[in-house]
Amino acid sequence: MKPWNISVKNMIRRKGKSLFIISGMIIGTAALVAVITYSDAMTMSITHKMEKYGANIIITPKNDNLELSYGGIALGPVSYRVDEIRESDLKRIDSIKNRMNIAAVGPSVTGVADLNGRRVLLTGLNFDTIHILRPWWEVDGGEFEHGVIIAGSAAAVSLKIKTGDSVAVNGTRMKVKVILGQTGSHDDNMIFTDLKNAQLLLNKKGIVSMVEVAALCTGCPIEDMVVQLSDALPETSVTAIKQVISSRMESMKHIGTLVLGISIVLIVICGLVVTTTMMNSVRERSDEIGIFRAIGFRERDILQMILFEALVLSVIAGLAGYLLGFASAWSGAVYSGGEGIMIHFNPVTVLIAMSVTVATGFAAGIYPAVTASRLDPVEALRHI
Repeated sequence: MKPWNISVKNMIRRKGKSLFIISGMIIGTAALVAVITYSDAMTMSITHKMEKYGANIIITPKNDNLELSYGGIALGPVSYRVDEIRESDLKRIDSIKNRMNIAAVGPSVTGVADLNGRRVLLTGLNFDTIHILRPWWEVDGGEFEHGVIIAGSAAAVSLKIKTGDSVAVNGTRMKVKVILGQTGSHDDNMIFTDLKNAQLLLNKKGIVSMVEVAALCTGCPIEDMVVQLSDALPETSVTAIKQVISSRMESMKHIGTLVLGISIVLIVICGLVVTTTMMNSVRERSDEIGIFRAIGFRERDILQMILFEALVLSVIAGLAGYLLGFASAWSGAVYSGGEGIMIHFNPVTVLIAMSVTVATGFAAGIYPAVTASRLDPVEALRHI
C-alpha cells in the first residue's frame, strides 16, 4: 500500500481531527483574504476619491522674473517676459502618453473687471469640469449656466448682490445666478462666469491664464505626468500640487503597513494551529506509525505520509478559506455603509491565499512529520 493511500484513509477515518485542522487554516485564510480584499477595495475607493478631489497639476504661463535690489533694499521681482497660454495649444494634452490618466482639464482666464462701478477679480471657468475640479463648491440659488454670474460668498456680501440680481460687468448686463457657499479659499472673494464669456469681457479671446488638471495617477507617477505635460506644452510651467500627492501616498503607505502586519500575525497563528494539531495527531498514532516502521516502512515513507496529509488539508482549507474571506469582505462592505467601496474578484488574491495556506500548512507539518518518521518500532510492540 502506498503512503498516500494510507494518508487518505487516515483522514477519512479521523474526520474530526481533519476537520479541526481544516477549520483552523480556514479561519486564518479567510481572515487574511478578507483583510486583503477589503483593504484593496478601500484603497481603490480612497485613491479614487482623492484623485477626484480637485486638481493636482497646475499649468501656468512661463515667465522670467528679475529680482531687483538697490542699496541692499529688495525692490521685488520684475517680469520682463510672460508667455500667454493659447487655448488652442491645450489640444496637445491629448497627445501625451498617459492621456487616459487625466480625469479633467480646466482652463481658466482671470482679469480685473468693472461690476456696477466697482473693480472685481473676474475668472472664467469651464463649467463642464467644475464638479471634478471644485467638488467642494456649495451652490445656493441654482445650477451653473453659461452667460451668468457666480459670486463668491465674501464678494456677494461686499458687492451687496444676491441671486437674481442684474449687474453690469464691463458694460454688459448679466444675471447673478449662483451665490457660492463659504469655501475658506480665495474663491470667496472672486466673481465667476463661463470661460468664453470671460474671455470676451476681458478682451482675451483664445487666451487662458491657468490650466487645472485632475490626474488619475494610480498607475502612473505624478512626476511622469508633469514631464509629459511639460514636453507637450514647452512654453508653460507645469507644477504638481505636492500636498495632494503626499497626502494620498501617506494614506496608502499606512494602509499597506497595517495590512502587512495583520497578514503576518494571521499566518503565524495559522501555522501554530496546524503544528499543534498535527503533533497531537502524531502522538495519538504513535502505535500505528511504530507498526508501519516495524513491517518495513522507511522514514521517508512516514515523512511522505504525514506531509501529504498536511498538503491535502491545506489545499482544501485554502479554497474554502478564500470563499469565506471573500464573502466576509463583501458583507463588510455592504453592511458597514462603506460608500464607494466595491469588492471585486482578484485572481492574484486567490493565488496569494492558496500559496500562503499551502506553504504554511506544509511548513507546519514538517516538524510533526519528522517526529513521526523517527519513532522507534519498539514503541509499537509496547501497545500490542
